[in-house]
Amino acid sequence: MRRVPMAAGILVAGLLLFACSKRDGIVVTGDKVGPVSVATAFDVAAVTRLFPKFEVSAAVSSALEPGAHVIRVSDHGKTVLELYPTGDGARVASVLVLSGIVQDENGVHIGSTYREIF
Repeated sequence: MRRVPMAAGILVAGLLLFACSKRDGIVVTGDKVGPVSVATAFDVAAVTRLFPKFEVSAAVSSALEPGAHVIRVSDHGKTVLELYPTGDGARVASVLVLSGIVQDENGVHIGSTYREIF
C-alpha cells in the first residue's frame, strides 16, 4: 500500500520539474525578435545574456546563407534562431526564425495554419 503514495509523489515531482524546465516562447514584435534588435552586439556572450534559458553558440549557417558565420540560439539541440551580422560584424543585422516556439503577438508561428492566422 505504501508504494502507491510514493509512486504518486515521484510522478508529481517529475511533472513539476518538467513544468519548471519548460522554455518560454520568444515573441516577435515590429522591431525585435525576443530581446534581439538591430542594436544588439553580434557577440556570443551578449546574446547568451539575452537568452539565459537557451544554448547560444557561434556557428556556420547551413540555412539562409550557407557558410556565413552566425550566432545560433538552440533549445535542447534544435535550432530556434540564427542571427546574422551587419557588414562590419558589429551588430545583428537580421534574424532567421527556425522554430515554432517563436511567435508574434497574435500567436502566429511556424506551423500555424491559414485558419489560425486569419
